[in-house]
Order: sequence, then C-alpha cells, then structure tokens
Amino acid sequence: MYVINGNVTIPRDSILVIAPGTIITFNGNYFLKAIGTLKAKGIDSLKIIFTSNLKQRAGDWNQITLNNSASIIENFIIEYSTIGFDFSGCSPTISNNEIRNFSTGGIYGSSGSPLIFNNKIHNFYGQEYSWGIWIEGSSLARLECNTIFDGRGYGIITNSDNIVKNNIIRNIKYNSTKGYGINVGNHGKPQIVNNFIDSCRIGIGVSSSVSPGPRPHLINNTISNNTDVGVLFNNFYANGVVVNNIIVNSG
Repeated sequence: MYVINGNVTIPRDSILVIAPGTIITFNGNYFLKAIGTLKAKGIDSLKIIFTSNLKQRAGDWNQITLNNSASIIENFIIEYSTIGFDFSGCSPTISNNEIRNFSTGGIYGSSGSPLIFNNKIHNFYGQEYSWGIWIEGSSLARLECNTIFDGRGYGIITNSDNIVKNNIIRNIKYNSTKGYGINVGNHGKPQIVNNFIDSCRIGIGVSSSVSPGPRPHLINNTISNNTDVGVLFNNFYANGVVVNNIIVNSG
C-alpha cells in the first residue's frame, strides 16, 4: 500500500506503470496528474484501488488527471474522490472501472476522442450538481456499456458529437432543475442509441441557450419510470430526431 502526502505528477516522456492489486491512498486533497503516460491495468481478482487515507468520505482527495492519449486505465476502483478522472485534449481509454462515493463527478473530459467503456459509476450524493460522465468541447467520445446509478444531478452530460450507446442509467434524481438520466446541452449532434434509463426525474433532456442548438439522434432507447417526463426538449434552440424509442410510465 502507498500513501500519497502531496500532489504527484508524471513528467512528459515518462511512464508510470501500476501493477495489479496495488492500493494507493491519499492523505489529503491531492491529485495524480499524468502529463506523461499512466499505464494501470488491474485484473478482475486484483484491481488497482485509489482511495482515501482519511475518514473515507466523498471528496477526501482530489482526482486523477490525464493529459496523454497513450494512458490506459483498466480494472480500477476509485472511491472518496472529488472527481474520478479528468482529461482534456487527449484520448485515453478508460474501461472496466468502478468509480463510487465521489462528491462531484465520475469522469469529466473535453476535446479528444476517448473510449469510456464498461465502467460502473455510482453513489454520488455529495452535492446537487454531480454527474457520472460529462464530455464536452470538440470531443468525439464513445461512451458505451457503462452502468450509472444512485446519484444526484446527472447520469451523462454530452455537449458534443459523442456516441452514447448501450448504457444503463438508473435512479438519478434531485430537484426541479436536476435529476437527468442523459442531458444534451448547447452543441453537437450526439448519437444516443440503445440506452436503458429508469427511475430518474427526466429520462433524456435536450436544452440550449445558444443558436444553433444541439440536434441529438435519440434512437431505440428504453425510458421508463421517470417521475417528470421521458424526453424533454427544453427551449427554442433544442431540436433533435426521436425514433423507435420505448417511453413508458414517465410523468
């Protein structure tokens, strides 16, 4: 087990390899930043764990920041952070991880073409504006086969031309302005296909304060048991294509 007592940066042109089964604990509001390459591949029986060395509460430590497209993150458990992963201008692979008990966000990214695949993201109640996955900017991300549940705020936020496919999102709620399974905002033409969204406040919401607004394609999604509405186009600039969805028992 390793205890982190300050911010850690992987320098440019350097590689940090973390072995399966490694446990890394943070002794304060510190981050790990990969300007170089982070290669961390656990296995099912020996996951890599990033956790708190404090009271084990949401927000005990900061986040993992990725600035290198060669970084590969697999079979992690990340818990008690502020944000799990944060990246900008790069295209990492983030797959088969569990991100839980965080205060603000599971995964946040802007620009690049990351693959975010088969992650389990859950138990985020730290504040009203929390999210499972948020991708914006000029991103062309693939968000596929992730399971996001038991949170306050948003399951997925997409503000660019992302593919959001085969995800399961359940029990994302809060007040009259939050609680979206998937939220599409301001820009882009994301493909939102074959997702299952259940027991949120709003299944899929599309909104924009600027012109031209987003034009998502909502295809073959199953949207059920949402307390307010299944699909919401929220203002003048919100537009889109809605084809072959099942929307039942929703507000």
